[in-house]
Amino acid sequence: MLSVLASSDTSLRDAFGKILAFEHVEDTPFASVFRKANRIFITFNTPITDDHVSWIASEFLPDRLYLPFVSYAIDMVHEVGDVVVPNVFFSYDSRLKSAQLDENNRDSFIENPKFLTSFLEQKDYYVEDFGLSLGGIVVDDAPKDPSEDLTPKMMLAYEGDIYVEDGLSQAIEIVEKEEIPTVILCGIIKWKDHTKHKNVDPYELAVRNILTTCKLIEDEE
Repeated sequence: MLSVLASSDTSLRDAFGKILAFEHVEDTPFASVFRKANRIFITFNTPITDDHVSWIASEFLPDRLYLPFVSYAIDMVHEVGDVVVPNVFFSYDSRLKSAQLDENNRDSFIENPKFLTSFLEQKDYYVEDFGLSLGGIVVDDAPKDPSEDLTPKMMLAYEGDIYVEDGLSQAIEIVEKEEIPTVILCGIIKWKDHTKHKNVDPYELAVRNILTTCKLIEDEE
């Protein structure tokens, strides 16, 4: 199986390159291509679009496309290095920061939720030494470093598993169009450290676990 991982995050690129020792294959005006065996990693200069996916499909004919993102958690369940394959998508509402929030009005901060059915069954696993959730809630366009006052509001309003600073609307459309079978993967790089992972680069930890997740998904097919 030939798979492509695509991102515009250079820190993810560096982590993938360090772990897999990718060979730099080529540069285009809009992307750089790296490869090792049946894994291709593409770094785009801008967030991925439908045109990028069409180019990937025609240029490489992959069996699957993975869109990895880095995320953070604010609950007491997840840890740095955990991976979530989200199926429920909310967008952060900036009004939340100054709002007086309670159980009666919290739903007003969720507009136009999106849902994906990448996997028929939603399930949590503990794989080796990290948590893997097939299914979960992600909140995109989230603030980079929420304050102590904002964090509980976010927990009450969204009850999210993870929070991503990037916008995910384009990634969702790519999954829905199915030009290439596509999976969105979110690795947690900020929150509660696992006791086994002290002094470990969180990007490298997330990437290792994302790669393990890719292998698990492929082994099931």
